[in-house]
Amino acid sequence: MRLLLLVFLILTNFAIANTFGYDDRQAERRSKHTQLGAIGMLYNKQYKTAGTAFLVSKCYILTNHHVGLPEGNKVSSKFFVGNFTKTKRGDSSTATPVMWGKFTKQDPSQDWALLKLNKCLGKKYQYIKLKKLSYKKARKKGTRLRMSGQPGTKRISRIWTDPNCAIKGKTKYSKEIWYHSCSSNKGSSGSPIYYIDGYNQYRAIALNMGHFIVDKKHQRYDNTVGKYSNRYANLAVPVKVFFNKITSIPEIKTAQTEKNRDYYLRRAQ
Repeated sequence: MRLLLLVFLILTNFAIANTFGYDDRQAERRSKHTQLGAIGMLYNKQYKTAGTAFLVSKCYILTNHHVGLPEGNKVSSKFFVGNFTKTKRGDSSTATPVMWGKFTKQDPSQDWALLKLNKCLGKKYQYIKLKKLSYKKARKKGTRLRMSGQPGTKRISRIWTDPNCAIKGKTKYSKEIWYHSCSSNKGSSGSPIYYIDGYNQYRAIALNMGHFIVDKKHQRYDNTVGKYSNRYANLAVPVKVFFNKITSIPEIKTAQTEKNRDYYLRRAQ
């Protein structure tokens, strides 16, 4: 438990981002055999960094490059998932980067990383299915999008979900980076931005990545901004940037293309 409290404190010293209007994020349990159970925290003790990551198959997790490869280094980190209480620690596994984008702060359009767990947790905690959407289709979702993760300003015992957010535009720096209005704080990097389809399945369309491209004249981070503006917008990497690459791994391809993912949910009932 002391380690988890340390992680929580470190989360408050990581990525930069903003909240618009007011913070309407909701606390939700990290229960196993649910789709939110797939979302956890990735912590690197050596570099003292932490962020959000989530399961995309039994043995693989997805996050940002700047979370999964701290300071650009291919090092193993610790993935925590499940309910955290004073007496329970959920589950954890060592996670090692196996595939990632060519990310730099000057060009953050490839801010994604795939890590493999040495202890496969996807069967117990579910995994989130990805969906390649064009920018036009993502915009049409309006405020029906959600984002769930582990912001460092919130209790570590819960997953925090913004239930109403939207893709707001494309940056002038890269067509492969989207502006979004989901509430985000330090520690939210790597959170999935998703919608719920007609089968009650979560379909992640982008990865939250904080706010790397800044307007130097109007810098405001980890603030509540009264009205949305692209000037202060949080950024996201669309799933379409990396989907074909990560599904070249057979396990991920199977997990992401299977038609019926209710099997584990039904069995758990």
